[in-house]
Amino acid sequence: MGILHSIAAGFVGRDAARAGGVPTAILGLFSHYLVACSIVTTYVLISRTAPVLRKRWVVSGILFGVIAYFVMTWLVVPVSNAGNQQITFALPATPVMINGILIHMFGVGLPAAYFASRF
Repeated sequence: MGILHSIAAGFVGRDAARAGGVPTAILGLFSHYLVACSIVTTYVLISRTAPVLRKRWVVSGILFGVIAYFVMTWLVVPVSNAGNQQITFALPATPVMINGILIHMFGVGLPAAYFASRF
């Protein structure tokens, strides 16, 4: 539930998310999938105008996942209520960054590219 609260913090702030119990955990779950679907939709729409993204979907998907990670880390989270409202380009701790990049490469970018290549 702590992870879902940290995701919901983007909307309601950290303290409110932690204090919100199950409702804010549900908000976190919903917003997590909303953002993931938005990332996939972005890839699919871009792939309509750039056919190379569909033809070379493995490499394109992996690169897109890396880009998605850094957009989330450097732009989306900092400007949300969970962040410090200031965009900085500092790198997270190495294990956190490697974990995040791998998750976005193989759990977001690659499936998005596969779906776009078959769509």
